[in-house]
Amino acid sequence: MLAAQKDMSVSVETKSGQVNISAQAMDSIVKEAKGSDISITIALKEKSEVKDVAASKLMENKSAVVVEVKIESAGKGITKFAKPYRDNAACKRKV
Repeated sequence: MLAAQKDMSVSVETKSGQVNISAQAMDSIVKEAKGSDISITIALKEKSEVKDVAASKLMENKSAVVVEVKIESAGKGITKFAKPYRDNAACKRKV
């Protein structure tokens, strides 16, 4: 069903903000999927769990949140996209 839909983006509202995955990224995800279902898991990370120094510094001032996004199909992770994931997904923090 997903393969038949074009220009489909995903937007998830969380208590900390909104996570968006663009239509271009979703198209790439659908092409990489090995099964008929795709699972997208979004988890808010605590500062102690974040290994990226720049992200940790932003979190110190509470000006940023870090989310982990896992995408799977048929039990296998989908990690390759048409463009780097950072260009295709955005998280807007609620203020």
